[in-house]
Amino acid sequence: MATVKVLLDANVLIPHGMRQTLETYARLGFYKGYWSPWIIEEMARSGTWRWMRRYGAESASRSALSRIAKIAMNRLESTLPVISPTIPYPSAWPTLRDPGDHLI
Repeated sequence: MATVKVLLDANVLIPHGMRQTLETYARLGFYKGYWSPWIIEEMARSGTWRWMRRYGAESASRSALSRIAKIAMNRLESTLPVISPTIPYPSAWPTLRDPGDHLI
């Protein structure tokens, strides 16, 4: 049987529990997960805002965020290969409503 290939978006990678579950299943070979530079950037940006709302923007909080983000990114990087679309980029779906989802 062929391994299922899945492109994981930032919205499933930001919550710790979901990210950990998806990472575990990928490591066990239930599926082959991928992400892209755009998804990585969205995850970093959204995760940072989420952290700041919850814990504040003080220096100690920023240091903790930096440590935790590096751990998470290193674990995901070892599990999920990065795909990068080649130029010319594929067209975005016509139904995308969030301007951040459209190609720059």
